[in-house]
Amino acid sequence: MNLLTVTNLSAGYAGKQVIKDISFFVAPKTIVGILGANGCGKTTLIKAIANLLPHTGSCQLDDTYLENASPRQLALLCGYIPQKSGISIDLTLLDVVLMGFNPKLSLLQSPTEQMKKEAFDALCSVGLGSRKDDNFQQLSEGQKQLCLLARTFVLKRRLLLLDEPTSQLDPIAAGEFFNTLKRINSELGTTVIITEHRLENLFPMVDRVVFMRSGSIVSNCSPADAAEKLRGDDEFFSVLPSSVRIFAKTRQNGQNLRGAPLEVRSARDYLLNNFSLDSCRYKASENRISASAKAESSKNSKNTETVISVREAWFRYEKDSKDILCGMNFDVHAGELTCIVGGNGAGKTTALMTAAGVFAPYRGKVKYRGKPISTFRKDKGSAGKIGVLVQNPLCCFVMDSVAEELEAAAKAYKLPRSGIEEVIDIMQLQSVLNSNPYDISGGELQRAAIAKLLLSKPEVIFLDEATKGMDAFFKAEFGALLRRLAARGTAIVLVSHDIEFCAEFADRCAMFFNGTVIAEGTPHDVFLGNSFYTTSACRISRGIIPDALTSEQIIDYANRCERKKNDD
Repeated sequence: MNLLTVTNLSAGYAGKQVIKDISFFVAPKTIVGILGANGCGKTTLIKAIANLLPHTGSCQLDDTYLENASPRQLALLCGYIPQKSGISIDLTLLDVVLMGFNPKLSLLQSPTEQMKKEAFDALCSVGLGSRKDDNFQQLSEGQKQLCLLARTFVLKRRLLLLDEPTSQLDPIAAGEFFNTLKRINSELGTTVIITEHRLENLFPMVDRVVFMRSGSIVSNCSPADAAEKLRGDDEFFSVLPSSVRIFAKTRQNGQNLRGAPLEVRSARDYLLNNFSLDSCRYKASENRISASAKAESSKNSKNTETVISVREAWFRYEKDSKDILCGMNFDVHAGELTCIVGGNGAGKTTALMTAAGVFAPYRGKVKYRGKPISTFRKDKGSAGKIGVLVQNPLCCFVMDSVAEELEAAAKAYKLPRSGIEEVIDIMQLQSVLNSNPYDISGGELQRAAIAKLLLSKPEVIFLDEATKGMDAFFKAEFGALLRRLAARGTAIVLVSHDIEFCAEFADRCAMFFNGTVIAEGTPHDVFLGNSFYTTSACRISRGIIPDALTSEQIIDYANRCERKKNDD
């Protein structure tokens, strides 16, 4: 007996079909991952199942066709977390979570004491119990997402529909969230359908993975079968977890890829049991091929002029509120890509906005090329020289289409048509030019916002979670783009929870904690010695392969060792 049966489902936006004739079923008490590139239809599929989009076909949950359910029935049966919530509520965290009980309450009925207890327990499950009386608006975007997730959990619905729920969470918080989700699935029997680009934590816990391309399902299999099913498909293979890619790319041609390791521990066992790593160990340092090492060496040959300098900066949002920045010191260098990392609520976004001159510290100094940044921003000739991409890219759009937004920006900066076409090509926006920004995927929206920013040809670029929602395939191209911009002398600062991306492409990383920088250096300096806040590849190879931060390094090293063994 299936819990959910989807039959011939088709849906889209503004007359454009995004998903077409999709059929699949979901067994009770299972977790299903929906995967694919930006724009393939994942979010549209989730919205159609939740009956939030007009569609043809049907979605049957037990004996209920969701198309025929009332809003209250639907809210009791299904929990839904959108990719872009945009919620700003002047309520305490506990009150926000209590809103999850609204489908069970009449208009004037207040939550019971039992409901309050369950709401508090839900907050505790996502690590926010100690902040139950804090104002929701004071949270970081990642913390807001955790609070909304807690709100979704309280009704213990049969089905949860989650669209990129960890996109704004730091790696540790994301891991804890997946553990909570697994517990809800196993203990309460809740069925989960989830779209996700962060697969290192997701793959070991899902029962099925559904891969989509161009609005259709191209594969529906178990995680253990994914490597074999997707052999030779570069688009999908690039999104697989590090453990699976390492296994697949170190197997000889023709060997079956089913049963690839899905977790760090099993991937470590695979390396130890199948390769003569000791024989190559002495060559590790001289043969290190990491992108970060290359970036470090290139940085040393570039102009490292300090463009922006932040000294002893203190900042708080209100006079009587707590300090968000606590004596921050930070430099932005020309021709350098710097990644700011750290936990949710550490002050990363505030640090970014302060360095960009958007926020003014109440103590300390921020200078642009030796002059106060406030003076620089008042200069009429400064427009566009400092580009800022905020965490919610919808804030950058007010027109009806992506094309109109780009044309207006180009006109403002007096750019020829060729300038627009160049950024459209770079950011691969051809398919969404005529779409409303509200109708495209999160990853496509990020790309459109970055394209608009690039039109000003900024000297300094500040990006807040720019890789959020990007598929792995485009993320690699985006990283290469940032490297090219840095090579031309552009200073780039990126706040990110994507440790894998930072390890591969950054020149420098700065670790934030409690409003200040606690560690700074190359990706190797920051991540190699960290047991938790590091890449999956590093956790897989620690103590086995020296200095490895990426899957590609492990693959190269293992293959070299295997060749050496065969030569001997």
